[in-house]
Amino acid sequence: MATPVPSNLSPRELSELQGELTSNREAWEATANRLGDAVGELSDQRRELADTQESIGEIQRNLERTYLAFDLRKSGGRQRIGPVWMDLRSTDRRAQRYTMRLFFDDRWVEMKDRVLGERLEFYVRGTNSPLELVVSEIGQDQVMGQLGLPKEATAR
Repeated sequence: MATPVPSNLSPRELSELQGELTSNREAWEATANRLGDAVGELSDQRRELADTQESIGEIQRNLERTYLAFDLRKSGGRQRIGPVWMDLRSTDRRAQRYTMRLFFDDRWVEMKDRVLGERLEFYVRGTNSPLELVVSEIGQDQVMGQLGLPKEATAR
C-alpha cells in the first residue's frame, strides 16, 4: 500500500525519497533472505545434532559392560565365567606372563604367553560387541582378573 507523499516536495526531494524507499526495501528483503537462510541452517544443524545424538547413544550402548571377576587356579581345572570356560595352563610370576585356554562357541582358543594387564578382546556368537578379558594379578599357578561382557550378552 502506497504512502501519501506531501505535495510540497520538489522533484529532486521526491526522487531522493523514492531512492531511500527502494534501498530500504532492498535492505529489508536482503535481511529477510538472510533470516530465511539462518532458519534453514538451524534446521539442518538440528537434524545433524539429532543424528549425532543417536550415533552417540548407539556407541554408548555398545560400550556398556558388566564385569565378572575371576580367580583362576591351575589346579582347579576349567572354570566357567559368564559364557566362557577358562582353563589356566601356566604362569610366570617373574616375567608377569600367563597362558590360558578359553572355550566358547564350541571351540578352544589358547591365549599363549600373555602379559599382565593386557586387554584381550574376542567375540562370542550372538554379540555385536567383543568380550574383554584382563588379568590384573598373577600369582604362583593362579591368575585374577575380570571378564567384561556387553550388556546385550548379560541380558541373555
